Amino acid sequence: MISDYEFEEKKAWNPSAVSIFFLSMYYEARHFLKTVVSHPHIWLCSLAVMGIVIGVGMWAITNEKDAYIEDRKQTAEFVARETATYFANEFKRAFLPLYSLREAVTHSGYFDDLAFKMGRYPANLLENNVPVEGGLANLRNIEGICDDEEILEKWDELVSTSTSESDLDGLLVRYRLMPRNVACLEHKKNMAMVDSGMDMSNSDHPFWSMVVEDLFVKKWEGLHVFGPFMAGDMEVFCTHLGIWTKPGQDDEFNTFTEDGAFSLGNIQNSLTDIQGTEVAGVWGFIMNYLNWGEMKKRSNIYERFSNVGMDFKLNRLEEDVEKLQFGPKGAPTKNFGELAQSPNSHLLDDTNSIIIETESLHGIWQVCPRFIVRMLVL
Repeated sequence: MISDYEFEEKKAWNPSAVSIFFLSMYYEARHFLKTVVSHPHIWLCSLAVMGIVIGVGMWAITNEKDAYIEDRKQTAEFVARETATYFANEFKRAFLPLYSLREAVTHSGYFDDLAFKMGRYPANLLENNVPVEGGLANLRNIEGICDDEEILEKWDELVSTSTSESDLDGLLVRYRLMPRNVACLEHKKNMAMVDSGMDMSNSDHPFWSMVVEDLFVKKWEGLHVFGPFMAGDMEVFCTHLGIWTKPGQDDEFNTFTEDGAFSLGNIQNSLTDIQGTEVAGVWGFIMNYLNWGEMKKRSNIYERFSNVGMDFKLNRLEEDVEKLQFGPKGAPTKNFGELAQSPNSHLLDDTNSIIIETESLHGIWQVCPRFIVRMLVL
């Protein structure tokens, strides 16, 4: 038992835990501030060491990041250039048979009479303004001209040989021959057959009007390519190559009659009305269809980029192509610039991709690979 006075005195010398906490904080703060003021070299040295450590760390991280980005960039450039070069080479290989067939049509002698027998529009006119996909068609009667068994046999032989020798079976899926720009012969599913008889030069059809005007009025240089577009269940390109009469053929074959008399009618027949423009020396054109879906499959383009953890877009420049360069130009094909893309290609922009350009037989191709894989989450 203690007195009330002694109890109060002992209580004053034994403060509570809260009081002890605040007293400790007070003494520590006072001691810290006194040390900071009395010995500034301590905290100055500490800050300097911390700055050096942070600086070295940031330098190391930045260097590592730059090295990583450069490595990814080099990988992207290699894969993109390799892929673009593959397509350029494949297109060159795929279109060579078209040039071979043009030479065969021009110089073999098998098809010399087709354009002359087709005659000048409206000779052999069957129907006017027949609705077809994309516009209207004027149809010619091609019986007795394009259904000749010998002509069909020679056509089948030429197409089959040129395609198989180039190892392009499955890629080139259809050919068409247009003497006097009239759909005469075609070859598909490994069979030669008679075409529709549509007169491309005089039909009110936006696409075919553009094709014949480009080839013969504007005298298109090289291949005239359109696509890709859907043809049934296939994604295809179609390619057109103009054929002109042999030098002197118009003069010798068309200007005179069989008995050697000068013929104004034959002179007129040697001209072709191309959508209102008279053009001399037109034999017609040849075209083929390339299975673009199959070419993409054979290229392994999706696996190429997936294996290195990248996304890509494959585009085709069109409106920027110079007038005399190979390739399509202008409104008819400007909506078809994107040829292939990976599922996440929408993530590509100027901050995380590079552009690799490769020239092909029909313009400039762009491959835009995504080389900073984690850019969007950092």
